[in-house]
Amino acid sequence: MKKTVINGVNYYPHSNGGGLVAETAAVSKTAYIGPNAIVFGNAKVYGHAKVSGNAKVYGDEEVYGNAIVYSRARVTGNAIITDNA
Repeated sequence: MKKTVINGVNYYPHSNGGGLVAETAAVSKTAYIGPNAIVFGNAKVYGHAKVSGNAKVYGDEEVYGNAIVYSRARVTGNAIITDNA
């Protein structure tokens, strides 16, 4: 698995979609992180959640259930996106 370093933090392509996930973030294998999406900080993405397009999920937020974050969306702070949002 090819590592990318951004601002001193290691990022790895997610096994389901290929998007970048920082070593500081937690993403389940069942979540989808699209090829241009990125998850970093202390973010958590789990369940069957999808992050796609040029979306960024970062900070201390959680995305889970069947939630979808896409296009140029930015989810940050202490947000919780869940269920079918």
